[in-house]
Amino acid sequence: MYQRALPFGTPRPSSHLPLPVSTFYPPTMTLSLSTVWAQQDRFVADMHVFADEVRALGYDAIEISHLTPAAPFERLLTRHGVRISSIHAPAPLARDATDRSNSSLNLASTDDAERRAAIEYTKGSIDHTRKSGGAVLEPP
Repeated sequence: MYQRALPFGTPRPSSHLPLPVSTFYPPTMTLSLSTVWAQQDRFVADMHVFADEVRALGYDAIEISHLTPAAPFERLLTRHGVRISSIHAPAPLARDATDRSNSSLNLASTDDAERRAAIEYTKGSIDHTRKSGGAVLEPP
């Protein structure tokens, strides 16, 4: 069984000598569970159930996938007690008038309209990451 690292800045115990006592542990690792795992019937109705399961399984946070539709996405953002570690761009999942998903848009497309749409969806993911307190925006 692994032990979690001490919080950043915690001095190493003297039992770790010959390292100087003033040597600090690196930042702790955050264990996140992706909402890809939440694509199950038992979580579809209420993503708070998924968030409770994340905590019960011992994870620290949730990583929101680009496959997460808007309603479950918004529901996760209102869950207190489980933080959002990252959001994949573009999230939440959306479809345009032709039923094309925003995750299929190319940021480097030579088609001006597609590229602009991809940029706007990615900007939205950046805003959601900032508002949720997430530390990472995963690239498309």
